[in-house]
Amino acid sequence: MLNETGGKPEEVIQEKELDEFIEKFSDKIVALNFSILAVVTLESIKPLSFLASQAMVFFEPIVKAFFTARDYDKLYRILEDRQLIEKLITRIEEKTDKK
Repeated sequence: MLNETGGKPEEVIQEKELDEFIEKFSDKIVALNFSILAVVTLESIKPLSFLASQAMVFFEPIVKAFFTARDYDKLYRILEDRQLIEKLITRIEEKTDKK
């Protein structure tokens, strides 16, 4: 089923699921020592978050080789919302400081 604009189907992703994904994703970034790269990248795409999320639609077939479909949808939701991007950046920075 497509959304009103004819785009991707919109599945309901609860805020709790997004928070859990942010925790898991930020843990992975910190564990791989990609904190600085991730923060710089996320900060730089924040003003273009909508365009970045639309680019994800284009790269979806490739990226789904690395993410589950549900996790990909969560990442998509995070990248289209500047507040969620900021939340992810904050968690990465907090976890890096604790390390």
